[in-house]
Amino acid sequence: MLAFALSASLAHACDHVSIDAPGLDLDVVDCEEGETAPPVASVVVVGDAAVVIDEDDDEQVDLDVDRGDHLLFQYGLQFLPEVPGHQLSARLIGEKDAYLGAELRYTPGSDFAGVGRLSAGFDVLGRGNWDLTLGLFLGSAGEWERSNADAVLMAAPVAGTEIGFGIETGRLFGKYRWLAGIGGGPVDDLLTENELTLGFKVTDDLHVFGQYLVLSPGELDNQSGLGIGARLRL
Repeated sequence: MLAFALSASLAHACDHVSIDAPGLDLDVVDCEEGETAPPVASVVVVGDAAVVIDEDDDEQVDLDVDRGDHLLFQYGLQFLPEVPGHQLSARLIGEKDAYLGAELRYTPGSDFAGVGRLSAGFDVLGRGNWDLTLGLFLGSAGEWERSNADAVLMAAPVAGTEIGFGIETGRLFGKYRWLAGIGGGPVDDLLTENELTLGFKVTDDLHVFGQYLVLSPGELDNQSGLGIGARLRL
């Protein structure tokens, strides 16, 4: 029969055989009938023998590296040159950090209504503290046309690419994203931007961040702005 026991006040009249392995200390404890094993971090008992497992403190695994499938919801307020922009995004992250995402930036009160994207990609480096993501998106952009009956004109969706490089260490994280529309038309310019994000994990599920955003949407070429925001992990 296999049983597990945590540390407790037990008798110490047992024979010990120590086995050393990299990152692991094993003590085989042979107890006679009526005797119990000494207090340890973890004990596996098979019949009259017990195997004691002690993990080295300096070999602890960072649980944040293997996050499992999860959803990220994000809101950002971006202080652009003309008017503030509001960014909403959701991203489903799965095995090996592959992702599906949707995002929308809306700039009310300006001639530039905003952009929207649906994206998919994966992390070349897999699960870990370092990220190198490659992805594709299908996006569209719109602008106010106040002289027409239809106030907002949206362009037909076009494809684009996304490249990201990021790092997570403890409660701090950072990421750089480059997004570009494929082609040379005005809509491709509207979908092209550079984004730098630095953030702090208040808890495992609630993160706050600051951003620096450089836009390349046609007439707003290379205009930039700072932003703040928060994201929720589910």
